[in-house]
Amino acid sequence: MIAKTSISALLLSAALIIGPALPVQGQTAAPGSPASVTANGGATQTATTTTTTTVGTRYVASPISIPSNGGQVLTTTNAGSVSSVYANVQQGGNPSLSGIAVFEFTQNGIIVSETGVPASAPVTSGRIYVNVNGPVNTGIAFANPNQTGAVISFYFTDLNGNTVNQGSFTLNGYSQIAAFMNQAPFNASGSMEGTFTFTSSGPVGAIALRGLINQRGEFIMSTLPVSPLPATPVSEPVVLPQFADGGGWTTQIILTNLYDTPVSGQLQFFGPGSTSQPGPVLTMTVNGVTANSFSYTIQGRSSARFVTAGNSTNGPQSTQVGSVQLTSNDGLTPTMSGVFSYNYNGITVTEAGISAAPAGVSFQVYGVLNTTDSIQSGVALANPSASPVTVSVQAVGLNATPQSPVLTLTLPAKGQLSQFIGQLFPSLTAPFEGFFTITASAPIGVTALRTRYNTRNDFLITTTPARDNNQPIPGSGLVFPDVVAGGGYTSEVIIFGGPAAAGSLWVGSTNSTVITITTTTNPPTITGFTPGSGPTGTSVTISGTNFTGATAVLFNGVSASFTVSSATAIQASVPAGATTGPLTVTTLGGTATSASSFTVNACGVVVSGTVTLTANVISNLGIVGVQFSLDNANLGSTLTTSPYSLPWNTTTVPNGCHTVKAVATDTSGSQGTALRSVTVNN
Repeated sequence: MIAKTSISALLLSAALIIGPALPVQGQTAAPGSPASVTANGGATQTATTTTTTTVGTRYVASPISIPSNGGQVLTTTNAGSVSSVYANVQQGGNPSLSGIAVFEFTQNGIIVSETGVPASAPVTSGRIYVNVNGPVNTGIAFANPNQTGAVISFYFTDLNGNTVNQGSFTLNGYSQIAAFMNQAPFNASGSMEGTFTFTSSGPVGAIALRGLINQRGEFIMSTLPVSPLPATPVSEPVVLPQFADGGGWTTQIILTNLYDTPVSGQLQFFGPGSTSQPGPVLTMTVNGVTANSFSYTIQGRSSARFVTAGNSTNGPQSTQVGSVQLTSNDGLTPTMSGVFSYNYNGITVTEAGISAAPAGVSFQVYGVLNTTDSIQSGVALANPSASPVTVSVQAVGLNATPQSPVLTLTLPAKGQLSQFIGQLFPSLTAPFEGFFTITASAPIGVTALRTRYNTRNDFLITTTPARDNNQPIPGSGLVFPDVVAGGGYTSEVIIFGGPAAAGSLWVGSTNSTVITITTTTNPPTITGFTPGSGPTGTSVTISGTNFTGATAVLFNGVSASFTVSSATAIQASVPAGATTGPLTVTTLGGTATSASSFTVNACGVVVSGTVTLTANVISNLGIVGVQFSLDNANLGSTLTTSPYSLPWNTTTVPNGCHTVKAVATDTSGSQGTALRSVTVNN
């Protein structure tokens, strides 16, 4: 008798476990009529708006996708007349992002002014310094990112603490207003100095700007802080990281009293110091008085201004720089800010506003090095303590990848340092756009400086506030109360910081204004991939550039699961249903397609999770046992009784093509074998 033993079938039974589709960042819009907006480097998308007689218009201007500790830059591109809107960030998950808007103003074909404005959380009260006097004016922008209207009440206080004007108005939901203080609805007198205080029935975003018409009739902008009114007294040393005096420079130090009672204290100016010497207390001429310490007393709800003497020397000569420190006498610390101005040949060519903030130990600040546009950023660091502080600084790109070695500095006691990117990192090549990451061994004050030369060779400067990584991010999220385009204005919006985040940038205005905002993220490129072929489930490494924030990877049009390993590498898995063809990678900057095709090899059924292996055995003799194996390695022990079934946990092996084999042995020693190729895809 001839023994005949065979396996008629090798079966795999289990419900296929298919993971959820990879989410693609899209747009969630309120119901309403469609509006055309531009995003993603110029691709036209359709968003929706909400418009009623009492609610403004809002729409999604751009999706945002921020890599961990990186950022995204968006720029307005509208031409024609001036359009003014607000913008707010709607982020998935807990709010973690920071933001800056840089306004650029071009007059008669020449860039005459830039100013950096921080995004902020909505507030229900605030106070700002006001100066309306001839060529100088103060403006404010309010934005209501909520559907419900807000009643904003306000009053002005002069330098003596007297209320000189008051009023109120309603700011409709999803609406914005921007006006100078001597315009409606504020209607301040033609000449006044003091403060503007507001309260709101609902949270609103607010920013303040100082405007100066210079001797050439050009409009020069700088930023003023909006300070929320504190619920409890604040008493802490305050440091302004930068001032400049002499060689055409002057600095105004502005103190704003946030309380109803008078406050008092002292101001001192400190020089940079050196590795062997602490920062010296400087003798300065301020408000016509020469001294090394300046006392202040500020009436309740009012302000005080201290102006350094400067000089009339043409060109940059003998300029003193350093920091300013404030000490309170009464435990009630006023807000301190500054405006430094540069005058050349009798013309004020630039002004920049700077705000004091609590000292910290971990910061991120935006920076640019662009030789084509003559833009270079710098950083100012100030040590308010009586001991030296060790500081580490590194330049990283928008994708958070390091662009320089870590630089270790020592700030002397009471010392200060202000340097450009090119001074800190001589080997850093242009163009660069990204951030300084700054860590300190003890609390310091930090701000960033952004400078450029215009086509007339005027030196322009603005400041961009630092993100303190240890300060809590308000749960209400970010609002840019004013984003301007057209009429000579361009706004650059920078969103950055914290863990990886995604969401949308919404835009709103009182009128049905459509403003175009485009991302300036560089497009991706694919330079290669390995391996060049494989079955479903094969792990493929894609090489290229600008992969940070990738939103999709496709194998010949079929969406794949993937992980962005770095700005230059993506790990992707060949998806089920893929066929031979090119690979594509999509980011906010665009889509890249590979020059060559990936070859998809057939490899049987796709399995995942736990499946059951079953061997149907046909024999005219008794069966001794059935042994299963995977890729020639035994799976479990020999099965001696029917049914010959074995559970197999596919998560214990790598994704990709595998061979399952069953070998049946009868009582005569004859064997029958069955093979099956499968693709594991977990």
